[in-house]
Amino acid sequence: MKKPQYSWKNIWFSIILLVMLWFIPISWIENGTCLCMIKRITGIECPGCGMIRAFFYFLHGEWHEAIALNWRCLVVIPMLIWLYWEKIIYPKKL
Repeated sequence: MKKPQYSWKNIWFSIILLVMLWFIPISWIENGTCLCMIKRITGIECPGCGMIRAFFYFLHGEWHEAIALNWRCLVVIPMLIWLYWEKIIYPKKL
């Protein structure tokens, strides 16, 4: 049986990117402007509002705050990790 070939370039890029994102203070994310166009136009939060802040809280290990910002991060973050693994780290060759 053939051993799986990981994309080491993508793994190193991912590690460097996560470390760089980890060094961004959460206060920068909290005090930044709102990126959601639905909230800017209507004033009502959409289902995705707070997901970026929740991701940063999750990355910094503050899971309770991440869930408080947007409980959907419990579904989205594991899905993103799985998709990343399947498509970037260990892509299936046709």
